[in-house]
Amino acid sequence: MQNMPTFELPEDFKMQLAQDFGNLADTIIEAIHSPQTQAIRLHPKKRMRPLGYPCVPWHSNSAILEKRPSFTLDPRFHSGSYYVQDANSMFLSHICQHILPDPNENTTVLDMCAAPGGKSTILADHLNNKGILVANEVIQARAQILKMNLEKWGYTNTMVTQSDPDQWSKVAARFDLILVDAPCSGEGLFRKDPDAIKEWSTEHVSLCSNRQKRISAAAVSLLKEGGYLVYATCTYNDQENIKNIEWLCDAFDLESVSIPVDGHWPILKRESSQTHGYQFYPNAYGGEGFFVSVLHKTSPANTVSKRNPKANDLTNIAKDLSSQLVHVEDDEHMSAFKDKILLHTSILKPFLDKLEGIRIIQMGQHIGQRKKELLLPYHGLSLLVDHRLGIENCTLTRPEALAFLKKETFSFDSSDKGWFVTQYQGNGLGLLKQIGRRFNNYLPESYRIRMSIPKDEMTDEDVF
Repeated sequence: MQNMPTFELPEDFKMQLAQDFGNLADTIIEAIHSPQTQAIRLHPKKRMRPLGYPCVPWHSNSAILEKRPSFTLDPRFHSGSYYVQDANSMFLSHICQHILPDPNENTTVLDMCAAPGGKSTILADHLNNKGILVANEVIQARAQILKMNLEKWGYTNTMVTQSDPDQWSKVAARFDLILVDAPCSGEGLFRKDPDAIKEWSTEHVSLCSNRQKRISAAAVSLLKEGGYLVYATCTYNDQENIKNIEWLCDAFDLESVSIPVDGHWPILKRESSQTHGYQFYPNAYGGEGFFVSVLHKTSPANTVSKRNPKANDLTNIAKDLSSQLVHVEDDEHMSAFKDKILLHTSILKPFLDKLEGIRIIQMGQHIGQRKKELLLPYHGLSLLVDHRLGIENCTLTRPEALAFLKKETFSFDSSDKGWFVTQYQGNGLGLLKQIGRRFNNYLPESYRIRMSIPKDEMTDEDVF
């Protein structure tokens, strides 16, 4: 267990809590000052040995750790075997099971404010490589982090985009589920990031509330009839939370949806005669402050002016070349975009024509580079969720894996030459190529461990 956080909360914040929550305000303040724990969510399709830790009650494939280890020094983290995630955010999985129990190849999902990607990976797990997941982030640097995290998660039915919500309101695409994890005043992060306290003010709360309305209104226009809007923040105040839900129900043909909650779960229901919201605060499960509500669209989807489908820049790759890298399933395509080779589910390519004006960062998995008539493997190939590769695997010990991730030399001796996917505990880490008595490490610089690794960490013992 970590030490108790020490900081002073703004008086205006405490007054706001008292106004919104009455006698429960003291309970929330006490929780904000409680010791921190850490939760992780395991990848359902990658190998991970049983950990022996308790799970988050609303997500069985999770673990609540006794303390926060150095995840950077864990090869399993780099292979996408798990995601370090706020326990309360994992409630999204429970919501998906209730409102979208049986996703299929026609299901379309949009994460409007997706970086860094934790909730996007929940949505990807729920889709299970069916349908389409579009993960959008307007800020370029954060969009690149989002791309990396979805790449590590290894599904081929995902797309990463970088466009403002106002631009999204002009596209022809329509979605069954849209998540708006709205930028907020960050009250729920006070315990985790005390610097957030310095940025808080009642004026900032009002600014965030208005921005959340703008983003949510754009999202509503993208919903199919019968689609669901999941609205979430990492804050407590009613102005950014339940009052925004009331505004959405008044402004649009939306109905608030009640989500079943176990009576033993430490979740505070925020309800009125027409709205349902669920407030989380710091608790023993490794979570921080979090609010979520679900809205159901009852009117027909909005129409947009008919556009001429643009010719996208993707070209198919010949099957005899694709076998050099990976076995392509019947519902997948391998396409070329400039010098990139992309592996993606078949329905992503025609869906691009519905996203005119949207900046596409990545589609599916970037698994290779095209060089004349050759297909050279790329890092995303090693992170695919299943094992159907056209090149060999090699298993590394933990010290070897850490050396590989730092791009340092280590002993690697194989009678075979050529390309290898390095693995740790059965999951891919990256690519290397054996050339004579040496090898080249093809781990991208953005994935490289840059911190120094103490000698006592270079052992076979995992960090947890």
